[in-house]
Amino acid sequence: MGKYISENIEREILSINWFSQLGKPINKDNISIETNLNKVNEKINSPEWENITLEESNNINSYFLQKNLFSKQDEWDLIAEEGRDFIKNKVIPTIPEINGLTREIIINDISWNLIHFIIEDYYKRKKIIRTSFFSELFEWYRLGRLPCGWDGDFPNGKLIIA
Repeated sequence: MGKYISENIEREILSINWFSQLGKPINKDNISIETNLNKVNEKINSPEWENITLEESNNINSYFLQKNLFSKQDEWDLIAEEGRDFIKNKVIPTIPEINGLTREIIINDISWNLIHFIIEDYYKRKKIIRTSFFSELFEWYRLGRLPCGWDGDFPNGKLIIA
């Protein structure tokens, strides 16, 4: 357990059965399923998906500006550094290769989203922020899915998962 990542979050991340439900049907109105792995690669690597996750990262960051909580924001880089080390050394080795998915693209996207999930979780535990975008993505990873894009004009529309 690190200084910023709770033991519970470490355990939850390490218990993910990566991609175990990839492509399987699901009955949820608020998501779209993508089963074509070529399209998953395209969507997860698209500027649109990157912009959405960047926007959500900026939303966490902007909360500090809105509430004049600059001193609380100082830990951001330390949390991110601990998160990167944890993901690189403990999480990435557990993520299997899937034929049809470009591993580097998938690892980069998962790493970005997990780092921001860790940051989001840390500040939520401190009762500083209330955002949940990255927590929602984490839930899909936990369920064996791969969030890979957005269908519609964000924030309207649906999350796309494989």
